[in-house]
Amino acid sequence: MIGIKIRPVNMNHFAIKVKRAYVSKLQPARGSILVYVLCVMAILSMLGIYGLKVSMSDRVISDSVLQDKKAYYIAFSGIKTAKYKYMKGEIELGEVIVEKIDDGHFEAELVNLEVAQGDTEHESEHESEHESEHEIEILSRGYYKDAMHVTKESFKLRLTHSQGGEKGKNY
Repeated sequence: MIGIKIRPVNMNHFAIKVKRAYVSKLQPARGSILVYVLCVMAILSMLGIYGLKVSMSDRVISDSVLQDKKAYYIAFSGIKTAKYKYMKGEIELGEVIVEKIDDGHFEAELVNLEVAQGDTEHESEHESEHESEHEIEILSRGYYKDAMHVTKESFKLRLTHSQGGEKGKNY
């Protein structure tokens, strides 16, 4: 016979080479995992920045609403103060009151809108009385930091006049 030598094939060696080639195609190249991690970190950073922007804008809006409410209550306080001072005789129609409250202030003005003369005349022994009804409007502007609020209120006032002057106020 001719001298052919048959060498036995090591099947384990062949299987290991095939397995290595198959697994190397499934596994990413070295260092590519770093790219994936950086992409995920960039996305998470963008989400964090967006969340921060949203929370900051919410805070600015809530501060603005708070300032507007404070300006409203300061203006409302101006109406009540002006009405009280007018009824006490401390101010007259057309005057402007300016008062500071906390970090804000108000400006309130009394305006005589309408005067209706009453038809009732009462004559006593030496005096005659006339009644007149006034509609008075109070315009108040309240200021607090960057906010301003304008409020107005109208009320009717009945005055009784006698020959000797003003007799009384009713509202």
